[in-house]
Amino acid sequence: MVPDTSLYLFDGYNLFNAGDFRERGELVDLLASYVAGQGVRGVVVFDGVGEERDVGPLSVRFANHADDLLERLAAEHRLTERVCIVS
Repeated sequence: MVPDTSLYLFDGYNLFNAGDFRERGELVDLLASYVAGQGVRGVVVFDGVGEERDVGPLSVRFANHADDLLERLAAEHRLTERVCIVS
């Protein structure tokens, strides 16, 4: 079986505000479980500053403008992976 070469890019605060989350860590845990279960990689980007870390196959990143980083990551990986942006 060939591994899925998908990369999921998540806009952290858009998803946080759309859901019923009490804290950012709940969303991170949910997304980490999702990408691990799918056998893919993911990056969640939040606006602002915070501790960047990896939770299994999910990278947690921060940027002044999450949209700018998400766009850059999508452009960098689009030729080698299927990129899915979730916002």
